[in-house]
Amino acid sequence: MQMPDGGLEAWLVVLAGWLIIFSTMGYVQAFGVFQSYYVPALGRSDSDVAWIGSFQMWLQLAAALVVGRLFDEGWGKRFLCKEYWQVFLAQGVGLGIGLATLFLPAVSVIPQWFKAKRALATGIMVSGSSVGGIVFPIMLNNLIETHGYAYAVRATGYLILGNLTIASVLIKFRIPGRKHRPPHMQLPPPDMGAIMRHTTYWVATAGVFLLTWGIFFPIFYLQVFAELHGISRHLAFYLLSITNAASIVGRIVPNFLADKFGPYNLLTTASTCAAILVFVFPLADSKGGIITFAILYGFFSGAYLSLTPSVFTALSSHLGEIGVRMGVAWTVCSLAALSGPPICGSV
Repeated sequence: MQMPDGGLEAWLVVLAGWLIIFSTMGYVQAFGVFQSYYVPALGRSDSDVAWIGSFQMWLQLAAALVVGRLFDEGWGKRFLCKEYWQVFLAQGVGLGIGLATLFLPAVSVIPQWFKAKRALATGIMVSGSSVGGIVFPIMLNNLIETHGYAYAVRATGYLILGNLTIASVLIKFRIPGRKHRPPHMQLPPPDMGAIMRHTTYWVATAGVFLLTWGIFFPIFYLQVFAELHGISRHLAFYLLSITNAASIVGRIVPNFLADKFGPYNLLTTASTCAAILVFVFPLADSKGGIITFAILYGFFSGAYLSLTPSVFTALSSHLGEIGVRMGVAWTVCSLAALSGPPICGSV
């Protein structure tokens, strides 16, 4: 099938995906605000609270196996919490399921519209998570301070509702569901046996698993870490936004280069730099050190979300198996997302 690789319709799909990623992964990137708020409000440890965010991410990725299969088939498209278990069910479970049904179709539709510019289009779309990671922490921190927690969460919900309404109008799938495809658009079904025997695919999945295990550590704990080391609460509020502002460049520039040098090479380089920064993180206990860390980590960690879909897409033999390959890989990696932040909280 010929890919448009541009044009109004194709870029409107990118915009729709951007709004979805802004509203899903962008909200996940703001969990450090909730981490800082829930520990004293619920009287629980950092590790306990981290389970809320990590379970939310686990569901988002674990459900990808089911959602990915539904995508390949063409199916792209009042309770007040006062206790820990209620917050866990609402934000950890409920939000996680909602994220799962939105995230994977958004990143999987790009290959239907782009080939030569696929990585760049994915990077631009995924930069929505960075912008969301700027907007949501500032919005939540300030509204919690001035109007309270309940008002702040409702306000972000209204913003997300508006974004997803626009996205549902703009997003368009070029390949209909398997049962409704005309003969010239028929694709072979995913060969699960071949996928399971594909060594390169599993090596890539193992690499992303290890990356997922540690990549969210600063996102969860940067604000808490800053407050514990005497950084003013005002500056600590903005550290996540600084990190995500830097990740805008980190999501787009590597993807622009990936179309020439390959997504594997760029992801490996960026991931290595991000890993080194995680080891240096505990030493950044001054104002200048923490800000520098936030900028550098934001840039290098940005490639994680933007290049990973390109890696798994490149390993797919045809468009009909992209959803399944991503679904299987993200389901495996979800275990790392589930266990990583609580382990870091315990340490």
